[in-house]
Amino acid sequence: MSLEKKIQELKQKNLEELNKREQELNNLQTRVNEMLVQAKKDFLAESQRIDEHIASEEERILMYKTRTEQEIERERERAESRIDSHISDVLEYFEEMTNFGKDPKIIDAYINACYALDDKLAKYFINKPHPAPTTAETIRVYKKENIGYLQRIKDLEYQLSELWAKDTDSSEKEAFEYFDDDEERISYFLSASDYKNLSEYERNQKALDNYLKRSHTKAHIGKMYERFIGYLYESRGYDVQYRGIEMGLKDGGIDLICRKNGEVLLIQCKNWKLDSTIYEKHICQLYGASKFYDKDRLQEEYTPSLFTDIDWGAVKPVFVATTKLDEHAEEVALTLGVEVQNISFDKKYPIIKCNINNGAKIYHLPIDQMYDHTKICHPGECYVSTVKEAEALGFRRAYRWKGNSV
Repeated sequence: MSLEKKIQELKQKNLEELNKREQELNNLQTRVNEMLVQAKKDFLAESQRIDEHIASEEERILMYKTRTEQEIERERERAESRIDSHISDVLEYFEEMTNFGKDPKIIDAYINACYALDDKLAKYFINKPHPAPTTAETIRVYKKENIGYLQRIKDLEYQLSELWAKDTDSSEKEAFEYFDDDEERISYFLSASDYKNLSEYERNQKALDNYLKRSHTKAHIGKMYERFIGYLYESRGYDVQYRGIEMGLKDGGIDLICRKNGEVLLIQCKNWKLDSTIYEKHICQLYGASKFYDKDRLQEEYTPSLFTDIDWGAVKPVFVATTKLDEHAEEVALTLGVEVQNISFDKKYPIIKCNINNGAKIYHLPIDQMYDHTKICHPGECYVSTVKEAEALGFRRAYRWKGNSV
């Protein structure tokens, strides 16, 4: 074969190999382009997913932040409300204490409570979301001046209280309680015709019915509730002293003193509306009264036999109420050892006292003078609901009593 022909064949072979390589290169370029396009699509998709996730997280964080801020605000409002409630209770308590006479410590405590309230108000205007420093400064100036005014006001209040303190108890009496004659009290609840035409038994029963049906003052309703609680304890064998009814504002925060087998219960009664709430100040008041319980003075008021078997360590404060206690008040009662009882007022309890005095069987209506001084604690004595029941058991109405002779 000639040299030229060999060269031609070699050239042809190299050209074919070149074309083959070129084709492979083109295929590779196409594949690379396709991979680039897919990679771009994947990148865009992932980028979009990341953006959506970031947006979702930002929204979640924003919602959490908003919810947290709202919860913090609600908690702040609850705390503010709680503080306001406590300060209000303190002020109310000190207002109540003014009825017991002038005491510099009480005046100072009352003024300090008012000062704390003004200080809290000033801080609120500084720390609120949109501060009002001018208002806060005005309150600070006012509270400094206010101390002097409060001192003068409380001094004047105490001076006035000394003038009318003697009439405080009598101002809470109902009209019929001003009569010293029990028959006048009976006639108060009857028409002139009924009093004239009805028999003694019928008069007594109708007067009792009218007494139970009529509306009473808040003070008398409280007295009725104390009588009811006293009845429950007398029914359990306790000797009951109706200290709140007998002593009025001087009862020292103890309404009933119940004794049995050496046990002494110091009871405070609260007949409040069901939607009312009793706070810890009332528990603390009873606890304090129990700690200052004057056993020596009380011993002088009763025969020694009542006290011979008393263990003074067994004196126990008991808080009886018709309504609920605040959660904190329940904790305070548990901590201080004050027993809490929730007892509704049952106005249908047997209210007539049947007492045996030196062999005489006498019944007392709740409108009678000696009703609250009469104890039901001996065999044969009892409570009944109607005059008919009392007379069937051999009891009669007390003879006319017109008070102590002069």
